[in-house]
Amino acid sequence: MIVPILLMSITDWSSTAGQVRPRSETTIRPDAFRIILPAWLEERGSGGERVYVEAERRIETSFIRIGRAELAGAGESATQIELIDQSRRYFTEAESRRNIGTVRDLRGSIDLYQQSIAGWRGVKGGLYDREQAQSHYQLGATLSDLGNRLEAIESFEQSRILWRAAGDRQREATTLAQIGRLQQSLGQTAQARRSFDQARLILQLSGMTKFSDTRLDRLSSQAVTLFNLGKLSEELGQPPEALRFYQQSLERWREADDKSGQATALNALGSLAVRNRQILRAKEHFEQALPLWKVSGDQRGLAITWSNLGYVLEAGGAIQAAINAYQSSIPCWQKVEDRRGEANSRHDLGRLETLLGNTDVAIESIREAARLRREVGEERGLSLSLGHLGFLYQVRGNFEAARDTYNESLSIVRRSSNGNDGKDSNRLAGLLAGLGESYVGLRDWKNARTTLEESMAIPPATGTTVSRRPLLTLLVRVYSALGDKQRARECYRSLIPSWPVSINAAPES
Repeated sequence: MIVPILLMSITDWSSTAGQVRPRSETTIRPDAFRIILPAWLEERGSGGERVYVEAERRIETSFIRIGRAELAGAGESATQIELIDQSRRYFTEAESRRNIGTVRDLRGSIDLYQQSIAGWRGVKGGLYDREQAQSHYQLGATLSDLGNRLEAIESFEQSRILWRAAGDRQREATTLAQIGRLQQSLGQTAQARRSFDQARLILQLSGMTKFSDTRLDRLSSQAVTLFNLGKLSEELGQPPEALRFYQQSLERWREADDKSGQATALNALGSLAVRNRQILRAKEHFEQALPLWKVSGDQRGLAITWSNLGYVLEAGGAIQAAINAYQSSIPCWQKVEDRRGEANSRHDLGRLETLLGNTDVAIESIREAARLRREVGEERGLSLSLGHLGFLYQVRGNFEAARDTYNESLSIVRRSSNGNDGKDSNRLAGLLAGLGESYVGLRDWKNARTTLEESMAIPPATGTTVSRRPLLTLLVRVYSALGDKQRARECYRSLIPSWPVSINAAPES
């Protein structure tokens, strides 16, 4: 019978060192069935990488564009006017496609941004540097979304030069910060630090001395500057400075009675608290942000903060409250048509329902997450959802469906990274183990042997340890079924050191 082996392997996999987020100890309670997930089924970032920060909304505000009447009055030719209108149409269409979010639409938006940029280059004078800079910036962001980091840096650099020419030092600084993040992700540590330091210097020299016509404008400008300085301090690994800047930005947005700004600062403070493992403090910040987003009518801010709150509630062991928070985020993601965000929430819901033993509800939620991720072309997330779905089918005893789902997940992992570098090696080994167990359930001994042996041959990722006990237990069964008694004996011998040893003293003779 397969179930005892399955439960044993689930328990052992959960002990791998890949689990880095804070979580309470899980056990199988006598009053309720509770599944302990294999570690490779979860992908939670170290220090709260999955926590969203609603920051760019404060930075990337829309800019004023010059209309037709003013152009005609300024002596612009009809050709120039048509070129300007055409560049704006391309940009608007690019934004629409980018917001859809599928890989196909992201790639289509790149062509449209490039056409917009080509149009702006044909316009005489520097009056439209800001709009050309914005096209370069959005092109860089889209390239980054698709993983084309070197091309993204080039586009952001063009944007930075144009922001500087237009005299917009705030946006020059935030663009430098984006360049720094990409450089950091490429391992260019020294270049990244220079970009962050340069961005901070620009903000310090220009932001706080900026004059505005009204007190509210001045307070808002200072709040944005302080917030950006906080983000840069986080990037530079200076949490105390980041905390101080975020708190100062929150105070100024309160003085300006800017509800959306206050919620943005609180969300950043919550994110910082998560990274510092201050779960209760993070929970307070996210809960304070929720009513402010509601008042301002910002559905994206609500979606992000509900998701963040679910994360910290889960980390604190409040599973049902976390489920409620993730469920609350879904209608908000739907209103802003963000299928990636909705997929993340549905996947998180499925994970938690699995923990509570609600397998049917979990299957429904993970299926929907997989559908959304397939729709937008998010391969890594799709692989994660499919791996979890395969596990759930296995729990249900539907080994055919488990086999097919594991195979699809494996094909994505192999295609994206060959599964042999970094953290993906543990995921590949785990998926192979799950697939091998499905073959055991189907009594497909030859495929089970091939798959489980492949899993055994993959070394754990650097800095992690993985128990081989569940694989050895399965291989004993497989070798025995195939009549390979020698290999079965070897597996038994390997299992002996992991057997519990009695600590009772031997009786006296």
